[in-house]
Amino acid sequence: MIIRYYRFMQLKASHPINLLLVPTLDIEIVWQTHLLRPEIYQADCIRLFRRIINHKLLANY
Repeated sequence: MIIRYYRFMQLKASHPINLLLVPTLDIEIVWQTHLLRPEIYQADCIRLFRRIINHKLLANY
């Protein structure tokens, strides 16, 4: 499951910020869990993707 999350995040990082990519439920759960530690999430994003991947709930669209 973590590999699928990483691949999804790679996909998010390689596309324009305004492109809506919807994760599957399992990836969303891993993402939400990762976001519980914002300092670690930010550091991981910078280290792995060279930018922070913002998370937006679909209700915000």
